[in-house]
Amino acid sequence: MVKRWPGSDTIDDNILQEIGDELVPKSERGKYIIGTFLNDICLPENDCAGVEEDWQNIVIFRGNAGVKGGSRYETIRWKRTECGHS
Repeated sequence: MVKRWPGSDTIDDNILQEIGDELVPKSERGKYIIGTFLNDICLPENDCAGVEEDWQNIVIFRGNAGVKGGSRYETIRWKRTECGHS
């Protein structure tokens, strides 16, 4: 997970994408399935709404995506049994 410090500015989406591409190149992600907008609320930072990219092998979530041209955090989760996802 890449997450900004509470109270600080957002992380530029281009930077997050570069980090994600370095950690998991598109060739390892598998087929792109769908992108989804999630309108969740969670306290205290209210940083759960965002966008999700569902790929064949991974799921990428960006919290509060698009806020001030960036996101508050990004998670990359592998879809493997040993990673808690089937």
